[in-house]
Amino acid sequence: MKISIIYWTSTGNTEKVAEYIAEGIKNASDVEVNLVNVSKATSEDIELSDLIVFGSSAMGVEAIDDSEMAPFIDGIKELLNQKKVAVFGSYDWGDGEWLREWSLDLNASNADVLEEYLMIQNTPEAHDIESCHAFSKYLLNQLES
Repeated sequence: MKISIIYWTSTGNTEKVAEYIAEGIKNASDVEVNLVNVSKATSEDIELSDLIVFGSSAMGVEAIDDSEMAPFIDGIKELLNQKKVAVFGSYDWGDGEWLREWSLDLNASNADVLEEYLMIQNTPEAHDIESCHAFSKYLLNQLES
């Protein structure tokens, strides 16, 4: 089994969250984890994964990054058909609208979007690392179901 974590980061916060999610998966299972910045992601990362976890910082008025992440998603939407997908991100302000909207958009692509998402404010602190590891366990449970 394989999980790809594909993220975009502007300040490094979302990258840290991605790393903590990957760490939690590796510590709790023998599932292969592919951690990749969206600038280096390929369609193969999607095709060869049993679960894809997308991460993006909240930009502007709570939207995913439109310079790299949104174009990447638009280019691989047809590959998401029936694929298990989850989302996460970091933010400075807001209530998570960008993650809810992103989930709806991915769901419209016939992806099997998981109900839970992870949202971390600014730089991950100790309690946020625990949340990342708990999210990792949730992902693994969903992968098995």
